[in-house]
Amino acid sequence: MFWVILCTVVAYAVVNLPLIHSLLNVHKRAGLADLWGYAPNQFLFLVMAFPFAAYSTFVSLHVLFTRLNSALPETYAFKGIFDNWILSLVIGWAVAAVFTSGAYFLNPMSFDKLRPQYARKALESVRAIDTQLGKVKRDDREDYRENLIVEARAAADAARQQLTTQPEGGQGALEGRLEELPPQVYLQVAQSPGLQLRLKLMDPTVHALNVVQLLVALYVGCCALAAAIFCIFVTQESGPTVEAMPEAAKAINAVFSALTFFAFYSIFYQQHRVEMEGYVGRGFPILPDVLTALVIIILQAWLLVSSWNITGVTFIRYVPVVVILAGFVAQYLFPYRMRQLVGSETTWGTQVFLILLFAILAAIPSIQIWPRN
Repeated sequence: MFWVILCTVVAYAVVNLPLIHSLLNVHKRAGLADLWGYAPNQFLFLVMAFPFAAYSTFVSLHVLFTRLNSALPETYAFKGIFDNWILSLVIGWAVAAVFTSGAYFLNPMSFDKLRPQYARKALESVRAIDTQLGKVKRDDREDYRENLIVEARAAADAARQQLTTQPEGGQGALEGRLEELPPQVYLQVAQSPGLQLRLKLMDPTVHALNVVQLLVALYVGCCALAAAIFCIFVTQESGPTVEAMPEAAKAINAVFSALTFFAFYSIFYQQHRVEMEGYVGRGFPILPDVLTALVIIILQAWLLVSSWNITGVTFIRYVPVVVILAGFVAQYLFPYRMRQLVGSETTWGTQVFLILLFAILAAIPSIQIWPRN
């Protein structure tokens, strides 16, 4: 179990390097406090849920490949796949790298990746738009917002050529041009993946650390996916032998736990995406929240169907599906409450309370899935 703890600690430290660097060298404490709620997928998920997701994933792999594999008979149909499990982890790196590349080039980076002056301008722009909307009748706000976004996109397209032309004054002149843009137009520029890269709006160190962060987080997710698939393999044919069944139940329970914690990513990223789309419109070619939710629900349902005859598989079977569905419903029925809990209107006190509450609730299943001799 030493490597399980080591891998969990290393993964947790790596994915939070951008947060630590921003806190110490870029946005500092005050700036990060303002940015925190605009990217709960970046901060709250990685601080609160990711360590338990990683731990559960590595426990499942440990049980599968060091304990369950030795209990499977040589005649087992999928024995060869278990014996060559390292190949699946290598494939996981490749899959994680592909999705990291897609997110790097296609999806806009959140405000916390921007240089401090650009992040400050982004927050000022959001507040200015909120002030504009507050002056409009409630029944007319959505139409006003849509018209504002359409006009801002047209203005941003018209200003694109001027912005991408290298100014004589370098980055300082570019900052001046950006400062002159209206709030809604500036947000279109600051949330454009192509312009973020071409105009060098992002802090280079935070951006580089974010790529590493994304790669490691996605790789742990791919490991959870691989563990779930291996658990499904175990349940095929006639199922595991009587000797292997206790180990199979432990591995499946750990996978259920990992899926539960990864389900929070769908909710937190959706909160980030919905809030940003309220200011810049729909502009996320890759929807990781939707993709993650679909994968978790499919794996959860598949595991439920395939492991019905394995005794001991009782651990929070339906929690991931309930968490995802409840989170998505809450986004639409109670958007203001979600903003207060995990979104742009949250407070440090609320966040600390959520982290402590989650840690207490997560500690119980984490202890339960600890492999025992």
